[in-house]
Amino acid sequence: MIADWLEEFNSSENQLIITEMAKKYSLSREEYLNLINLMIYYYVITTKPNTLEAITTICNHIKTYRESIEKHQSGSLFKDCLSSFLETEEKNGNLNKAEQFINQGFLFHSFNSSFFSTIHEKGLSSKEKPWNLEEIEQIRQIFWKRDKKNIFGLFKAKEKTSVFFAESLLSASYYGLSSPTFFRKFIENNPKYFNVFLNRDYKKAVESIENLCIGLDPTEKKTVLIFFQKYWNIFASEDFPYIAISTKEKLGISPTIPDKFPNETQTQFLLRRILNGKNEILSQDVARDSLEIFSYQDFSFKPYTNEKHIV
Repeated sequence: MIADWLEEFNSSENQLIITEMAKKYSLSREEYLNLINLMIYYYVITTKPNTLEAITTICNHIKTYRESIEKHQSGSLFKDCLSSFLETEEKNGNLNKAEQFINQGFLFHSFNSSFFSTIHEKGLSSKEKPWNLEEIEQIRQIFWKRDKKNIFGLFKAKEKTSVFFAESLLSASYYGLSSPTFFRKFIENNPKYFNVFLNRDYKKAVESIENLCIGLDPTEKKTVLIFFQKYWNIFASEDFPYIAISTKEKLGISPTIPDKFPNETQTQFLLRRILNGKNEILSQDVARDSLEIFSYQDFSFKPYTNEKHIV
């Protein structure tokens, strides 16, 4: 499936380039994820890829967005870079590769690395989760009494969860970087601590939970801190998320191709399809043989084939 599109990138030379550039620009976790996502799209839409040139372009965009708070939005960064790549292909009279990729109907589901073993073995299941629902409900009740009713966001411990897929790799990967969302909501309960979990900032996370516990009795506070530490150790690995990839056809979803707007160029049309893809919420489990699994780890795009990371 998607491995065929990325075959050109599977070289030690290219992996070395991205490793060196990531270090040169001191990329954060979020910036690194943006770089990887953009390079994936670059390789599936570009007919004559130049790795160093593309990475330099992306990193310079990242640097610009760092310096302008108003512009520091991943969506804008994506739009600028992808537009540049697509426009180059349109000028060369070759958008066939981009169209062929997008028309395949790929869907993406990104997940925390702690879920890897289960998903690799059993596929995506709403029943298989590395957390204890009774523990979550206990913490929820502690704060519910104090009128803090959304401590885990929209997560409901007693409800069956669904499987989320996105047409946009950007949307899916951010979901994975922040996964599981109930734990991120728990830590980032105050806007002051936005992205603390995403950036794996343990010191700030502890500060957030300590502030959250103000007003609790000693026993309740101890329960909350034990819960936090237990699940921080599980979910806050420095590893990057994995991405599970499937197609609408494999998941039994009817393909939809939006209409082209009047006066819209082919680049603008393809850009809109990449950036504004719809999300799919599936209530059923997804079998392992319907998925290809990749990792963002180790500055590599290829599916892992070594013993440590085999998928």
